[in-house]
Amino acid sequence: MGKEAYFAYIAEGLEESMVDWSEVMKFQGKNGSLFNSPAATAAALVHRYDDKALGYLYSVVNKFGGEGKNCFSL
Repeated sequence: MGKEAYFAYIAEGLEESMVDWSEVMKFQGKNGSLFNSPAATAAALVHRYDDKALGYLYSVVNKFGGEGKNCFSL
């Protein structure tokens, strides 16, 4: 994983002023997630609404009954 991808992955834990969410969203996968991570995807969704990200999070809830995990099988 390159430096930019790593920064995007940890963006959920950084101060708002340190994150360009437009750049982070460049790493969004076909399934709507960021790195197949519900936490990273939810953090991005809080800061920048995206239909695909919301769809991914709904799919996690539907699959796991609310117990979000790092869902590589989605």
